[in-house]
Amino acid sequence: MKPARDTRKIRYRVVFLSLLVGSLIAGGCQKQPAEQVDRTRTVRTLVAKRVLHPRSASLTGEYRARIQSDLSFRIPGRIDKRLVDVGDHVAANDLLATIDSLQQTADLTASQAALRSAEATLDQARSQVRHFDCSTRNAA
Repeated sequence: MKPARDTRKIRYRVVFLSLLVGSLIAGGCQKQPAEQVDRTRTVRTLVAKRVLHPRSASLTGEYRARIQSDLSFRIPGRIDKRLVDVGDHVAANDLLATIDSLQQTADLTASQAALRSAEATLDQARSQVRHFDCSTRNAA
Protein backbone atom coordinates (compact mmCIF):
# COMPACT_ATOMS: atom_id res chain seq x y z
CA MET A 1 0.00 0.00 0.00
CA LYS A 2 2.76 2.14 -0.32
CA PRO A 3 1.81 3.42 -3.76
CA ALA A 4 -1.55 4.71 -2.48
CA ARG A 5 0.11 6.84 0.11
CA ASP A 6 2.41 8.36 -2.47
CA THR A 7 -0.49 9.28 -4.71
CA ARG A 8 -2.34 10.83 -1.81
CA LYS A 9 0.67 12.95 -0.93
CA ILE A 10 0.98 14.00 -4.52
CA ARG A 11 -2.72 15.00 -4.61
CA TYR A 12 -2.35 17.04 -1.43
CA ARG A 13 0.66 18.77 -2.85
CA VAL A 14 -1.05 19.50 -6.16
CA VAL A 15 -4.14 20.85 -4.39
CA PHE A 16 -2.02 22.94 -2.03
CA LEU A 17 0.08 24.39 -4.83
CA SER A 18 -2.98 25.14 -6.97
CA LEU A 19 -4.66 26.95 -4.07
CA LEU A 20 -1.47 28.91 -3.39
CA VAL A 21 -1.06 29.92 -7.03
CA GLY A 22 -4.75 30.81 -7.29
CA SER A 23 -4.66 33.01 -4.20
CA LEU A 24 -1.54 34.80 -5.47
CA ILE A 25 -3.14 35.44 -8.84
CA ALA A 26 -6.39 36.60 -7.27
CA GLY A 27 -4.58 38.89 -4.86
CA GLY A 28 -2.45 40.41 -7.60
CA CYS A 29 -5.41 41.18 -9.85
CA GLN A 30 -7.00 43.60 -7.47
CA LYS A 31 -6.42 47.25 -8.32
CA GLN A 32 -5.00 49.19 -5.47
CA PRO A 33 -5.86 52.86 -5.31
CA ALA A 34 -2.84 54.87 -6.38
CA GLU A 35 -1.81 57.84 -4.31
CA GLN A 36 -2.75 61.00 -6.09
CA VAL A 37 0.06 63.54 -6.08
CA ASP A 38 -0.79 67.16 -6.79
CA ARG A 39 1.58 68.08 -9.60
CA THR A 40 0.19 71.50 -10.37
CA ARG A 41 2.60 74.40 -10.22
CA THR A 42 1.80 78.03 -9.74
CA VAL A 43 3.18 80.22 -12.48
CA ARG A 44 3.53 83.97 -12.15
CA THR A 45 2.95 85.94 -15.28
CA LEU A 46 3.90 89.44 -16.24
CA VAL A 47 2.66 91.52 -19.11
CA ALA A 48 5.55 92.95 -21.12
CA LYS A 49 5.50 96.70 -21.57
CA ARG A 50 7.79 99.00 -23.45
CA VAL A 51 9.68 101.24 -21.02
CA LEU A 52 11.89 104.17 -21.92
CA HIS A 53 15.14 104.17 -20.00
CA PRO A 54 17.11 107.36 -19.45
CA ARG A 55 20.24 107.70 -21.54
CA SER A 56 22.37 108.87 -18.63
CA ALA A 57 24.46 106.57 -16.50
CA SER A 58 26.10 106.90 -13.10
CA LEU A 59 29.64 105.53 -12.94
CA THR A 60 32.48 105.59 -10.45
CA GLY A 61 36.11 106.26 -11.28
CA GLU A 62 38.79 108.92 -11.23
CA TYR A 63 39.77 111.75 -13.52
CA ARG A 64 43.22 111.81 -15.08
CA ALA A 65 44.83 114.34 -17.32
CA ARG A 66 45.41 113.26 -20.90
CA ILE A 67 48.95 114.63 -20.76
CA GLN A 68 51.01 114.34 -17.60
CA SER A 69 54.40 115.92 -17.17
CA ASP A 70 56.96 114.84 -14.61
CA LEU A 71 58.53 118.07 -13.43
CA SER A 72 61.43 118.74 -11.11
CA PHE A 73 61.81 121.82 -8.92
CA ARG A 74 64.67 123.29 -6.94
CA ILE A 75 62.51 123.64 -3.82
CA PRO A 76 60.74 120.60 -2.37
CA GLY A 77 57.22 120.88 -1.02
CA ARG A 78 53.58 120.83 -1.95
CA ILE A 79 51.69 123.64 -3.59
CA ASP A 80 49.44 125.25 -0.98
CA LYS A 81 47.56 127.78 -3.15
CA ARG A 82 47.42 128.34 -6.89
CA LEU A 83 46.68 131.97 -7.59
CA VAL A 84 46.34 131.84 -11.40
CA ASP A 85 44.56 129.49 -13.80
CA VAL A 86 45.49 128.16 -17.20
CA GLY A 87 45.12 130.91 -19.78
CA ASP A 88 45.43 133.84 -17.35
CA HIS A 89 47.74 136.68 -18.35
CA VAL A 90 50.56 137.27 -15.90
CA ALA A 91 53.27 139.88 -15.67
CA ALA A 92 56.84 139.63 -14.43
CA ASN A 93 57.15 139.19 -10.64
CA ASP A 94 53.48 138.19 -10.26
CA LEU A 95 52.86 135.63 -7.51
CA LEU A 96 51.66 132.42 -9.18
CA ALA A 97 51.45 129.98 -6.28
CA THR A 98 52.43 129.49 -2.67
CA ILE A 99 54.23 126.44 -1.32
CA ASP A 100 53.40 124.75 1.98
CA SER A 101 56.15 125.88 4.39
CA LEU A 102 56.20 122.68 6.45
CA GLN A 103 58.92 121.07 4.32
CA GLN A 104 61.09 124.20 4.31
CA THR A 105 60.73 124.58 8.10
CA ALA A 106 61.82 120.97 8.60
CA ASP A 107 64.78 121.47 6.26
CA LEU A 108 65.80 124.67 8.12
CA THR A 109 65.63 122.92 11.51
CA ALA A 110 67.74 120.01 10.20
CA SER A 111 70.31 122.41 8.71
CA GLN A 112 70.56 124.38 11.97
CA ALA A 113 71.10 121.13 13.92
CA ALA A 114 73.82 120.07 11.47
CA LEU A 115 75.49 123.51 11.88
CA ARG A 116 75.51 123.21 15.68
CA SER A 117 76.97 119.71 15.40
CA ALA A 118 79.73 120.95 13.08
CA GLU A 119 80.52 123.86 15.41
CA ALA A 120 80.76 121.45 18.37
CA THR A 121 83.11 119.21 16.39
CA LEU A 122 85.24 122.27 15.52
CA ASP A 123 85.41 123.38 19.17
CA GLN A 124 86.43 119.85 20.22
CA ALA A 125 89.16 119.75 17.54
CA ARG A 126 90.52 123.18 18.65
CA SER A 127 90.53 122.01 22.25
CA GLN A 128 92.54 118.92 21.33
CA VAL A 129 95.01 121.04 19.33
CA ARG A 130 95.49 123.39 22.34
CA HIS A 131 95.98 120.41 24.66
CA PHE A 132 98.54 118.91 22.28
CA ASP A 133 100.40 122.24 22.00
CA CYS A 134 100.55 122.63 25.79
CA SER A 135 101.79 119.09 26.31
CA THR A 136 104.54 119.50 23.67
CA ARG A 137 105.72 122.83 25.19
CA ASN A 138 105.92 121.35 28.67
CA ALA A 139 107.88 118.36 27.34
CA ALA A 140 110.51 120.58 25.67
